[in-house]
Amino acid sequence: MTNQCLRDPAKSIEHYRKLAESKQSEIEFLLDAADRATDAKRKAGLAATLPRLSNTAALALYSAGAPISECRQWLGKAVDARRKYAELNEFRLEEYGLANEDLTIFSGAYLIGRHAEMVKMHRRTKVDTNPVPGLPDLIEQYCQVLMAEPLSRKVDEGSLKKVAPDWLTLPPLFQAAADRDTRRFAQTLDSYLSTSWEPYAKGIRRSVKNPALIYAGTWNLFSAALCKIMGGVPDLSKKNLSYVPVDLIGD
Repeated sequence: MTNQCLRDPAKSIEHYRKLAESKQSEIEFLLDAADRATDAKRKAGLAATLPRLSNTAALALYSAGAPISECRQWLGKAVDARRKYAELNEFRLEEYGLANEDLTIFSGAYLIGRHAEMVKMHRRTKVDTNPVPGLPDLIEQYCQVLMAEPLSRKVDEGSLKKVAPDWLTLPPLFQAAADRDTRRFAQTLDSYLSTSWEPYAKGIRRSVKNPALIYAGTWNLFSAALCKIMGGVPDLSKKNLSYVPVDLIGD
């Protein structure tokens, strides 16, 4: 391969390939440990990070310029891992996950046509502790968008503003996508990427100079899934467009 194959030239193809291989090794180790564990809670704990590791491998391979089929294979493994984790937990969670991770796993599932499976799994799962106010409503709104359902779930934006103001960009984005309003979708996606994703991506970029196998790119699967729902990528700022893994949007 040459550098022209790279989708993210911040690192080399070798770096991204080695990163994906390291995540695969971690996954194999955790799966083996989970199989050998006798305690159900221990099994579930070992499986908890499998979806994130699988998605990291998918994004690293995407950055390397790998075939889209290879990237999608890892997105599928992330969905499989999420199912395994849910089943080991008997579809109960001690606490609600982070919004970025939830948006990523649901979006990856949509990009490979497995979103209905993810939504069904999510709606079956119960949370034992009080989640971040507004977060379950946001995730359910996204489920409704993915399933092309009416946007009936309301978000308490007052509570959300107190605990996670960056996520206030999501309700209008979901509404625009649900309404298939291309003009508002372009505006609200641009706002989300600038306000909610850019600070997160800035933290990721700090790892570029780190020689360790950490940096996989600043790709945002959530934006790609929404663009696929809307039938294409809208007119975004150059910086925000750089976060959208456009090659994953096509069939």
